[in-house]
Amino acid sequence: MSDPSVAAALAECYQAECRSVVLHIAASQPFVSWLGVKEKDNIRRMVADEMRHQRQLAEAIVARSGGLPPISAATDAAAVHYLDVHYLMPLLLTDKRRIIAALESATPRLAADRDASALIGRILDDERRHLADLERIEAAASQPR
Repeated sequence: MSDPSVAAALAECYQAECRSVVLHIAASQPFVSWLGVKEKDNIRRMVADEMRHQRQLAEAIVARSGGLPPISAATDAAAVHYLDVHYLMPLLLTDKRRIIAALESATPRLAADRDASALIGRILDDERRHLADLERIEAAASQPR
């Protein structure tokens, strides 16, 4: 029988991923003229990674006889269609740090489940890489043109 605390920890991670501001912004397709091809490719990869994370977490929760938790919309980025990079990047960076903190918080509770622990480890690696990419994009955007 599965440990219910593992499913609960995975559910918290699932909720954090589903509330991603990156996904919300990608869905709303804001006009951000400073994004070059490389940056747009990075954002597309982040979106694909986060969608994969959601699917993998949902599968892991269901495999452990857990139910998927309800997801409320991320209200942090409700109106992000025509924004300046100086507004948008801090929002993305804060949200990415929130997701990383949620994953790190769940990690100790997954120690008894090697597969769940490995999944969260892989997702954490992706999220940390995303954070580094966003920090690099922000630094480049703040350089004089």
